[in-house]
Amino acid sequence: MSKEYIIDTPEQLKIKIKLAGLTRRVIASFIDTLISYLMIIALLSLLLLVVDKSKIAIIMSNTLHNNSFSEAFTAIFAIIMPFIIIFGYYIFFEYILNGQTPGKKILKLRVLQDDGTPISFTTVLIRNLLRTVDIGFGFIGVILIMFNPTQKRLGDLAGNSIVVFEETGELILPQLPQSNSLGIANVNLLTKNDYKILEQYLTRCKNFTPKARNEIGLKLRTQLEAILGTYPDTNLADVDYLQAVYVNYIRQSL
Repeated sequence: MSKEYIIDTPEQLKIKIKLAGLTRRVIASFIDTLISYLMIIALLSLLLLVVDKSKIAIIMSNTLHNNSFSEAFTAIFAIIMPFIIIFGYYIFFEYILNGQTPGKKILKLRVLQDDGTPISFTTVLIRNLLRTVDIGFGFIGVILIMFNPTQKRLGDLAGNSIVVFEETGELILPQLPQSNSLGIANVNLLTKNDYKILEQYLTRCKNFTPKARNEIGLKLRTQLEAILGTYPDTNLADVDYLQAVYVNYIRQSL
């Protein structure tokens, strides 16, 4: 059974997502390994077509004493190319595909930062440089995924990343009064600019002074009520009202 992971968003809401389990991650890794090995075989085959087979051993053995740059380059490339592909494969695809490799894409998995934001290049680099350690040393990565509460291998722990099922995010409603949590039905009247202003307030209001938070919240509520109509419960706090608008706007935008 997949474990759940709760992300606290800057807008003071919570999103629940499912962590990718060991089985799917192993299958995705197997697919990626197979693809990377096929790439190595393809490039080596191409190299054999370009370079005379009978000269390859001689070229490689005499590389350090050979003045031919092209032959030295060919030998060095043949030696290090498999390592470049194996390490570069994951780094390239996870960065270009925003946290996915072909294997993860097939299994509908994605790598995210711990806070749910898209993975950064630094995180991609850290988690994949440690891939060798995770795979070696008695499969320490598998052991960590099995027993870590957030199912992280060493690379994830160092890079502050999580591997999740794609499109499993579930919005958790804030604890509003039961009769008011879904009472705003006209949020489609809001423009994208109205939504951005509301989002910025909810993101930053916890850093305001109480006076500024109340004054700005009341002003924003008044502006939204002019668009949406007066809210039926006059006892609802301004922040609760604004959160209810925000949640319903997101729900109707999904």
